[in-house]
Amino acid sequence: MSLINILRKKFKLDFFTTPSHSQKFFIFSKLKQFYKYDISETDAYKPQEALMVAQKRAAKIYGTKSTYFLTNGSTSGIVASVLACVSTGEKVLLWDESHACHLNAVKLAGAMPVYYKLVKDENWGIYTQTTAEIIEEKLKCEKIKAVIITSPTYEGIVSDVAKIKEVCKKYGAYLIVDEAHGALYPFCDKLPTSAIYGNTPHPNHFSQQVDTLPSTARKARQEEEMPQGEKAGQKHINFLQSKIQKTVKVCKTRVCPSPLAGEGDFQHERKPASVRKSGEGFRNWHAYFTPHQEFLKLVTSFWNSILSRKGRGGLRLKHLRYLYVFTMEERENNYLENNGADFVIQSLHKTAGGLNPTALLHCNLDINVEKALETITTTSPSYPLLASIEKNINFLNSKKGRGKILELIENIEDLKKNIPNCEFYEGDPTKILVKAPNLNGFELSKFLYKNGIEDEKTNEKSTMLLCGVGTDLKKLKKLERVLKKF
Repeated sequence: MSLINILRKKFKLDFFTTPSHSQKFFIFSKLKQFYKYDISETDAYKPQEALMVAQKRAAKIYGTKSTYFLTNGSTSGIVASVLACVSTGEKVLLWDESHACHLNAVKLAGAMPVYYKLVKDENWGIYTQTTAEIIEEKLKCEKIKAVIITSPTYEGIVSDVAKIKEVCKKYGAYLIVDEAHGALYPFCDKLPTSAIYGNTPHPNHFSQQVDTLPSTARKARQEEEMPQGEKAGQKHINFLQSKIQKTVKVCKTRVCPSPLAGEGDFQHERKPASVRKSGEGFRNWHAYFTPHQEFLKLVTSFWNSILSRKGRGGLRLKHLRYLYVFTMEERENNYLENNGADFVIQSLHKTAGGLNPTALLHCNLDINVEKALETITTTSPSYPLLASIEKNINFLNSKKGRGKILELIENIEDLKKNIPNCEFYEGDPTKILVKAPNLNGFELSKFLYKNGIEDEKTNEKSTMLLCGVGTDLKKLKKLERVLKKF
């Protein structure tokens, strides 16, 4: 049972337990509904088990070894990561202008901070990305146990985590990435790649979208046919691309690793006729292929292989359900090596629509993070907040959630096109970093505030407006009207 369903349970019991408001006594009436769902670790509810299940499911969605729900912000995730991999007296490399929690984590671990500096873009008044060269320069000179970087930065500057990970691996250092502002990254191809994956494409972009239509509708759709013909024309490819999202079956068993499925190659196998039941046909075809950037090529190959079999010119949608994709299991078994960071911390409340201060700690290696979390986390967590995290992840991973993210990005792109007099920084598209003619950053911030808009952060050169899944078109249109005044 999920945390969400746990909170919906009703009991006839009278609880002589904490919390003492008993879900019925509301000191702050405006939070009445919150009180009703504020439960504790009672025998009736047993929310601890549901939390473990929810976290395991989250790990599958994100493709990590483990994922933990945090109700004390990304700060607690940074602290727990450092405590999990650093011992007293060891050195931790961090940016000298990083968030205060980075240094606090090092202090709590009894470790020693070593700092690196970043170049400042004077034209925009912001710091540039952390590079592998900067990190390696420090690792050559110092025996560093862990490296903490911020990617993306507040203003949306993303670093090449894959290259930095290679350097850290070379010198035996753990890599911790503060990705507080990148919680949307795993769910949209138009956003930078999350530090969870490095430069390894995550199959989550389309493989986790399992067919969930009612059985009658599913049956009707499966009976649709591809156009007949001898060639796999563009209409066939478009057809497959439009349908694959909802018809692909996520493989829960071992599939063929490389080298059988070489880069961009299509391979299949079929049971011998002697053991194949009558009428099985395509149901015994297994497709093995590499990550989603080769998708178009592979679909073309698949179509051609079907057409090459005489008498089987028509491809039914039900056949697509037997295209198996790489998932979490294959990554765990080194079929698809993950060169992402060892620890990645994301804030759901920043851009992903979560409640303050919900966050996530992702771990890509086998290490006891739970012990570190127990050290700094209350034994009486807020289960309404924990349930909101589960619901938040489910939303982001849904068709509706992904569509919302894509819609946000497209709306921001349109806004930028419609305001030629202002200059916009090209970084994370959910961060609108803007400069207005004849105004510095602080003057622009004041101008926006006088016109009913408050920005997230400003400096002497530019102003940054943060957007997320809650930023609707109406809000962006208002910003557009104000900026058009220049």
